[in-house]
Amino acid sequence: MKENISMEILRFNKSNSNDYRKFINKYNNIIEFDTLNIQTFNIGEKEIFLLVDKGIVRKYKILAYSIIEKELKYLYIVNLISKKYENNGTTIFVSDFMVKKNLRNKGIGTKLAQYLIDYIYIDKNIILQPDGDGY
Repeated sequence: MKENISMEILRFNKSNSNDYRKFINKYNNIIEFDTLNIQTFNIGEKEIFLLVDKGIVRKYKILAYSIIEKELKYLYIVNLISKKYENNGTTIFVSDFMVKKNLRNKGIGTKLAQYLIDYIYIDKNIILQPDGDGY
């Protein structure tokens, strides 16, 4: 990892979803981040956090991201058994959490996770169900 990475965390939700769409159309050219598409806000109440390298003259590179489901009612587990959650606003579900492959094990995911836990969702129960290459 370059020592001169200037990291910033960008936060998107329905209220600034047009800004998100513009940003993703311009800067998401990473095949492993294919879940970061412009349809993300179509269903449910979500927040998306992008950890980016600002680069030179604000030419952003997405290093990691997390998609948070805020209105979780059901969690569908890999074996197709679902669990119902009584969610009165105290629980969030991390539906996606990804770090660019060549940057893994360098503390980038930890930085994003600590930010979410310590500053954004400090008073929430957080559920994470890893799948795919998130084993």
